[in-house]
Amino acid sequence: MGVREADAPIDVAERPTVARSIAETAGTNMVLGALGVATGVIAARWLGPEGRGELAAIQMWPTTLAWLAMMGLPHAVIYFSAQHPGESKRYLVTALVTGSAVMPIFAVAGYYMMPLLVSAQPDRVVQGARVYLLVLPVSLLFAVPHHVLRGVQHYRLWNVLRVVPALLWVAVVVGAAALQITDPVVMTTTYIVLFAVIGLVALWTVWKWTVGPSSPTASAFFSLMKFGLPAAFSTLPQVFSVRLDQMVVAALLPPRQLGLYAAAVAWTGGTAMMSTALAVIVSTQIAANASEHEKRYLFNRGVNAAVWVITVPVVVLSAIAPFGVNVVFGREFAEAAAPAMILVVASGMNAFNVVLEELLRGFGKPGATFWAESTAVGVSLTLLFFLLPHGGLVAASVASLVGSFVATSVLVIYGRRNADLNIWTALDPRGFKWADVSARATRALSFRLG
Repeated sequence: MGVREADAPIDVAERPTVARSIAETAGTNMVLGALGVATGVIAARWLGPEGRGELAAIQMWPTTLAWLAMMGLPHAVIYFSAQHPGESKRYLVTALVTGSAVMPIFAVAGYYMMPLLVSAQPDRVVQGARVYLLVLPVSLLFAVPHHVLRGVQHYRLWNVLRVVPALLWVAVVVGAAALQITDPVVMTTTYIVLFAVIGLVALWTVWKWTVGPSSPTASAFFSLMKFGLPAAFSTLPQVFSVRLDQMVVAALLPPRQLGLYAAAVAWTGGTAMMSTALAVIVSTQIAANASEHEKRYLFNRGVNAAVWVITVPVVVLSAIAPFGVNVVFGREFAEAAAPAMILVVASGMNAFNVVLEELLRGFGKPGATFWAESTAVGVSLTLLFFLLPHGGLVAASVASLVGSFVATSVLVIYGRRNADLNIWTALDPRGFKWADVSARATRALSFRLG
């Protein structure tokens, strides 16, 4: 595909169909999930429990701060690039300038707070986490242009770029093993340098697909902030809900314990691959349907399918965890088996929560995510501080499970009020059609990346 003239309209005919775009996106989700599981296993086997814990401690807070520092700008550029494709270049530049002005504030705050945030880790790890704060500007450089592609509906290139950071991290981990590098600080620093290069390439690539004037304006700035800040605020509890247990473990327990817990979390990686793809497809169908009756029908069918595509991997992974963790990660991680069994169930509930949140967004109820995840964070945090000092990793996994269950309860209430969700019908295996899911999964996986 060539470069468009600056004032040329976007050729809709050249784009893939909506159904194909959804299938490609769902397939990309599953590829990303598989890459995440692979890197988790390789890193654990190569670094061992202590090294894996140091790696988790280095990456955890900088990546979270990077998300916070972007203030919802990726969500905002998607919206306004879609609304005004003729000014996509202006929104791209305005978002980059805005983010660049804010990033140093978060980076400096993170630098001084890092010894407190990972207080149980050695000084070398604290310094490595401080260096890894460079991920803040690099993430901005990659994320904003990347999301502009979604706004101007170049989904195929958007999906290709989504996979690049994960592939880059796979290359770093495999390269470290091949070169006998066991220092997580060296690995994370190498990744940041390579990611910066990829970010510049992504910006150059996306620049060719944006049109209109490039000068930032006050109007574009206020529009981005008005949309981005509420979007970031609404999803903030969800971000912390997913990482909260690991954050508290990093602050209170030594690297080896954190490494064991990171392996237990990695064991749960296969629970959401199919359900995430299902949620993306069904949510779009709900949003596009004008009939309230049909919306409710799709919602309940989607929930029913999610229950069973999640239940099967949860049962299997939990049952084989006592010996599977040893086989996959090595005997050094034997202590991770018990928390892994609990976290598989918690991960399954969290995957179910993601489906409910996505379907409720398709139903026009995005606020459900905020209230469900906020409640879950409050409950989990309270349990972690009371139980972790005495119960160790098992207590941390139990706190995560209880938090996920609380979020599920809130989301089920939203589903009952807005979509007539019948949880007993959703649990009925007779309403589930494996053939439908198999066909959708096959379509999602059989796509070309361009």
